[in-house]
Amino acid sequence: MIDYDYKRLLNLILRIKPAVIIHLAANASVRLSLDKPLFDYTNNIEATIKLINFSLPLVKHFIFFSTAGVYKEKTKLPINESSQIKPASFYGVSKLTGENIVVNSCSARGIKYTIFRPSNIYGPRQRHHLEGGVVSIFIERMLSNKKIYIYGDGRQTRDFIYAGDVARAIEHVINNQITGIFNLSTEIQTSINNLFKQIKEKTNFKQKPVYKPPIQGEIRYSSLSYSKLKKTGWKPLTLLAEGINKTLQYFANVD
Repeated sequence: MIDYDYKRLLNLILRIKPAVIIHLAANASVRLSLDKPLFDYTNNIEATIKLINFSLPLVKHFIFFSTAGVYKEKTKLPINESSQIKPASFYGVSKLTGENIVVNSCSARGIKYTIFRPSNIYGPRQRHHLEGGVVSIFIERMLSNKKIYIYGDGRQTRDFIYAGDVARAIEHVINNQITGIFNLSTEIQTSINNLFKQIKEKTNFKQKPVYKPPIQGEIRYSSLSYSKLKKTGWKPLTLLAEGINKTLQYFANVD
């Protein structure tokens, strides 16, 4: 977040005086956070401090998007919110720090807060130049008949949640004034090889994937339990096959 954009954001907050702020802005690249941790600090920690200190006197509810990367990798899945915290990357550390900033600042001021630890979010309009956007990366490259790169052996798993279900979760916690830390997920593991196969079949892609060395700092298996959020009345509604169809339809019609 460059200083110019930050000042413009603060002016916007002053002008519209929002009742709720949803903070999703961050450097989301694990590789970049490992190469340039100071950049990660500036964008994920320092910017969060500035935003929350400026906005809390004006808002009633602060929503912060963290990451599943705050958890220590486990063989027993899915992971719940009481699982051990041990980030494997600077990105995970910066997001965990952001959580603590939000909890401490909001609690001190009596402001409602919701922290989401989402699994891998995907859907229409997702950028395809970040490693976290593997669904949109695969779709964009298959539609363009470009090579597909898989980092590692492809057996690593992720818990893919559709963006529409995430939007419903945001609306749910706002409407019901829900405070706390919640996983946001489907509890379903899908390997990257399986994801490749599903999208390949839907796009009629003919090439085989190119395998590259795994990325340092990325966990191998991931699936989060959403049971805590389910108790408040939310659950995911979109299965991966349906979500891929919706995402593929969007990118197929983008000029």
